[in-house]
Amino acid sequence: MIGGRAYCESCNSVGLIAKTGGPRRGLLRDAEMALDGDVVVCQCPYHQPVKSTLPNAGEYDDTDYGFLGLTAAPVLANYGSVFSPPMAAAKKVVDEHFEHAPEHEPTIEAICPNMTNKQFAVLVMELRDEAVVLVAERLQELERWDKVAHARIFEWFGNRGFLAANSHLNEMREYLRKGLSACDGVLRGLKPENFVRWSPTALKHVGCVSGSTSGLGIAAQVCKPDVKTHTIAMALEFCEMKRDRRVFGAKSIRDGDSQLLTLVHEVTHFNDTFGSTDDWYGTGNSKSKLLQTGDFAKARINADSLASYILGVDAEASA
Repeated sequence: MIGGRAYCESCNSVGLIAKTGGPRRGLLRDAEMALDGDVVVCQCPYHQPVKSTLPNAGEYDDTDYGFLGLTAAPVLANYGSVFSPPMAAAKKVVDEHFEHAPEHEPTIEAICPNMTNKQFAVLVMELRDEAVVLVAERLQELERWDKVAHARIFEWFGNRGFLAANSHLNEMREYLRKGLSACDGVLRGLKPENFVRWSPTALKHVGCVSGSTSGLGIAAQVCKPDVKTHTIAMALEFCEMKRDRRVFGAKSIRDGDSQLLTLVHEVTHFNDTFGSTDDWYGTGNSKSKLLQTGDFAKARINADSLASYILGVDAEASA
């Protein structure tokens, strides 16, 4: 029912059901019925739609009796397994301009306690746009294939020595080209609704459960096989980070964690980008571990090595 409580599997919180259409709805015990495509006012930056899983249907329209409206249940479902194709096509479309009533705002727990969810949404979209620009710069660098491109690859992914240097460079060029192009596609597809507040079970609905129960030491997490929704769970540590560690008045980005680095780091984890690992944490530490071990195979799939390469981190840059 409209105004009823419903569980959101994206942010693992209980919210209120709000309608996305106009005033005309069927009544049951003096309460309006929810329809497929209404939303849950939950902790997500943008409210998640409810999807109908009930086999019965009612005919309701906001303006004219006769539209097939599917009675909603706020759980995920595969439409094809429940409804015939014509009924599935009749589901309501969520209005992108929908805003919940102001009195609901205090019930929404923010992803970051130091900003509202709307402010968070603006922040992550700005970070996404910055990341897209940086990925484009690396791709252009690989096309130029000059000394700068070679040096950056050697810096983060190692130098196999004089005799093997050229084959190593050429192999890494193709590997990075493919992975960066995939990262570009994922980044461009990210919207505020891709981001949820971290919890041990925040990614359960896409197939993963966190190994941590406290979230300590975690800035963000993804489920690597989640190539369909690309959900990113943001933890409190992310909220307290510097935005990008750029050197004032310059393009250089200093060594260290940041919100921008975290976003790029997480995107490299997805199996449809680099499928990266977390063998070495930290930008400077990743470089040090490579020098100590000479493990080129590990460096090429290490998330912070890839993120540092993409951002063009300069450990020698001064603040």
